[in-house]
Amino acid sequence: MLRAMHLSDVHLDFEYTPGTISNCNEYLCCRESVGYPKKAGDVAAGDWGATNCDIPVQTMQSMLDHIVANDVPDMIFWTGDNSAHDIWSNDANESVSYTVKVS
Repeated sequence: MLRAMHLSDVHLDFEYTPGTISNCNEYLCCRESVGYPKKAGDVAAGDWGATNCDIPVQTMQSMLDHIVANDVPDMIFWTGDNSAHDIWSNDANESVSYTVKVS
């Protein structure tokens, strides 16, 4: 019996910043550009991730470390979509950087 793992839509965010607003009114939150909580109802981004945000690199690394230490699959299907959702600023170099990091 073979065990497989499927990685898809990782959406790392190199700009993820813990403590920033995670429930902003922007397309992508949890970055310094959206600011820090200042009023009631603002929710701070956690160290490991938050709703409305792409994931910080440490979360991806922790997941992979856990897999290697506990349950290495026989094969991995990796179907991409590694970069953050700020598609308006994606360029070839950024896409390659995210792909290299996930690799």
